[in-house]
Amino acid sequence: SVPEFGTAGAGGFAQTCNRCHALPSPAQHTAAEWPAVVTRMRGHMRRYEVDTVSDDTAGQIVAYLQRAAVAPSATRPTPAPPR
Repeated sequence: SVPEFGTAGAGGFAQTCNRCHALPSPAQHTAAEWPAVVTRMRGHMRRYEVDTVSDDTAGQIVAYLQRAAVAPSATRPTPAPPR
């Protein structure tokens, strides 16, 4: 399920990313990581001659993913204290 499904960013995410692979969970990356992920995926789309999205749509997708992203502390385990 796509959180915020009725928004432009969520719709762009669902339509664009589904062209090549199953939709990732927005919680798969932190808000800080998503811009680079989307840039990398747009590069893959160009390389494989898949119609890519406009900069505006990519920005909406990134904003959506950042709102739905996991908090940084939730993605990385806290190191154990030294003994």
